[in-house]
Amino acid sequence: MQMVNDLKNLHSMDMTKAATEALRKDGLDIVKANCTLDEYRPRIAAEIANRIQGCKDIFPMWVPWEYIRQMFSFPTKTKDRAQERAWLYYNENIIRFPYNVFLNWQFKADEGGNLLGSDEQFLIRLYAQNGDTFCDYDKVRGESKQTQQNVEQFLLHSVRSEILVDCENCDPLKFFAVLQSLSPEAIGKIQKIFLFDDVNASSIWGLVEHYTKAKVDRFMTQRVVEGKSVVDMTVAVCCCQEHYDKKIDSFLLFSSDSDYWPLINNVVTARFLMMFEREKTSKAIVNKMREHHVLYCYTDQFCKAGDAYRLRNDALALECASYLKQQLGSCNIEDMLQSAYGQTRIEMTEKEKELFRKSLVDKLRITMDTEGNLSIGLS
Repeated sequence: MQMVNDLKNLHSMDMTKAATEALRKDGLDIVKANCTLDEYRPRIAAEIANRIQGCKDIFPMWVPWEYIRQMFSFPTKTKDRAQERAWLYYNENIIRFPYNVFLNWQFKADEGGNLLGSDEQFLIRLYAQNGDTFCDYDKVRGESKQTQQNVEQFLLHSVRSEILVDCENCDPLKFFAVLQSLSPEAIGKIQKIFLFDDVNASSIWGLVEHYTKAKVDRFMTQRVVEGKSVVDMTVAVCCCQEHYDKKIDSFLLFSSDSDYWPLINNVVTARFLMMFEREKTSKAIVNKMREHHVLYCYTDQFCKAGDAYRLRNDALALECASYLKQQLGSCNIEDMLQSAYGQTRIEMTEKEKELFRKSLVDKLRITMDTEGNLSIGLS
C-alpha cells in the first residue's frame, strides 16, 4: 500500500529497505523509478531464476538440487494469470510461509506446523512436494540429548582420556559423527586419538587427522599370518601401556568386536566407554556390558551430515584421483607441447607459446562413453 498511497519505492519502504540495500551492496540494484508492484514481481522472479544456480553449493549434495530450485521458481511474465494465482495463494496462506516469505510451495489442507521447524520434517515435506519419499534419516537425525550428554560427561569427568579405534571394526563416518558432536571442552579432554589400521580397513582413516583438532596417531598393523588380523592385540597392549605408564584413566573404545571384553574386565582401574555399531554387535557382549555396569553407546545414533559427509566425499575423490593416476598414468604438458612443435615444425614466440599453453589447458576435457570408459581430450 505504501507504493500506491505514499508513492514510495522498494528502497524507501520499511519492509524492503534493508533487503534492497543488501542487494545493492552485492552488485544488484533492482530499484526502478515509477515501477509498480505488478512490474516488480516478474522482474525479481527473473533475477532469482538467473542467479539461483549460484546457491547450489550452500545445500547438501545429497538433497536433489532440482527440488530446492523449484522452491524459488516463480512466474516471470508481467500481468500473467500465473502471477495472479501466486499472489492470491500467498495472501490466503501468508501465515503458513516461513517468515511470511513466499515460496513455490503447495500446502496440503491438513499440513500445519513450521515448515522449517526441523531438517527432517522439512525434507520429508520437500520430497513429498516432488512426488518422492525421503529416507536418508541418518543424515538429519542427530543423537538424542541424553546420548550426547552421556559421552560428554564421560570425557568431562575424566582426568586424562584417550580414544582407541579398531579401524577394522569401526565405520569411519560413524566415528567422525561422534567426534563432531563433542563440545570443545570435551575434545580438550582427549589427550590423543589412536587409530589402529589394517590392510582391510577403509582408506578414509588416512584423512581423519585433517578433520579434527585432537592429536591423532595412526598405526598400520602388520599381519604375521595372512588372514589373521593383530589389531585387537595391538589395541590391548597400547591401552595397558597408556593406562599404567602414562596414567590415562579413561578410554573411548570404538569397536564392535567382543574380543575386547578380557581387556575391559581385567583393567579394572580404567574407565571404558564402548562405542558399538548396532548391527555388528552381538547380544552377548551387550549383556556382559550391562551385567558388569560398563558404559556403552551406539555410534549409529549420531548424525552423519556436516563434516562427516564432507569427509566421505573427500575420501572418495582422493581414491578416484589415485585410480585415474594408475589407469591413465602421468602426462607432462611441456613434453606434449615440445612434441607438437617438433612434429608440426611450427615456431612461436615465448609469448605466443604461453598464450597457446593457457588455451590448451582450458580446452582439456575428460569425456565418458556409454559404457563408462573415460578418455582425456580437447574440446
